[in-house]
Amino acid sequence: MHLYSAPGTYTVCLTVCNANACDTVCQNVEIKAVSTVTLQGAGGQVLLWPNPARETLHLRAEKDIEHVSIIDARGVEILQQPAIGMGNQISVDIRRLSPGIYYLYLMSDGRMWSGKFVKI
Repeated sequence: MHLYSAPGTYTVCLTVCNANACDTVCQNVEIKAVSTVTLQGAGGQVLLWPNPARETLHLRAEKDIEHVSIIDARGVEILQQPAIGMGNQISVDIRRLSPGIYYLYLMSDGRMWSGKFVKI
C-alpha cells in the first residue's frame, strides 16, 4: 500500500523475483482527489474532507460551527471540540485516532449534522 500526497498520474512497478530470475511489470495509475462528504442534517449543507483522512479533517458549514463530536464504532464519544467563535470552517486533529470508521456529529446554527469518515 502507498499513500500519494497529491492527485496525478504515477508509474507503479511491481518486481517479483525467485531463485531463477526477476520480472518487472509497470503500469500507469491515476490518483484522484479524496472525496468530500456532505453531512446529513436539516437543510443547508456541511462538507467534510478529506475522506478517508490521516491527520486532519476539515469541516465547512453555511453558518458558524458550534460543536463537533466524534464517536467510534462502539458508540463511545472519543473527541469533543467546542467551536464557538471559530467561524464556519474548522479543522479537527485526528492523529491520535486508531485507523477505522468513525461518526462525526456537528452542531451549526442550532442544527445537528451527522456523517461518517474513515481514519487511515
